[in-house]
Amino acid sequence: MTKRNTSAIVAMAKDKTSKKVELVLLEINKMQKKNEKVTIYSVSKKTGVSRSFLYNNQVLFNKIDSIRNNDTRSEDTIQTIVEAQKLKITKLEKEIAELKKNENFKKKYEDLLAQNRELKKQLEVAYSY
Repeated sequence: MTKRNTSAIVAMAKDKTSKKVELVLLEINKMQKKNEKVTIYSVSKKTGVSRSFLYNNQVLFNKIDSIRNNDTRSEDTIQTIVEAQKLKITKLEKEIAELKKNENFKKKYEDLLAQNRELKKQLEVAYSY
């Protein structure tokens, strides 16, 4: 079995990949300056690289993902989320208060049960005379 010298092919592939990465990063910067929406799909269309290349290249994917997450959270969206969380907190606080009331009723019930037993014992003693 002969050993093939593939170092030249590997070097060319790495060079091609680094050029693609550079192209994608430049295009992302252009898109940001133009206030265009930066997504995997839009970057793929503008640069001609495959979506799988963007997903598989961790640096590019993280950059696009961070830009996308920052863009999608407008002030209105954040305010809506805050309001929803406030409503949820209020609802949970009411639920906690209700549960505490139930615990108080349980304690009162147990106290009354014990008092009832004590009174029954006193009645038995009183009737035994």
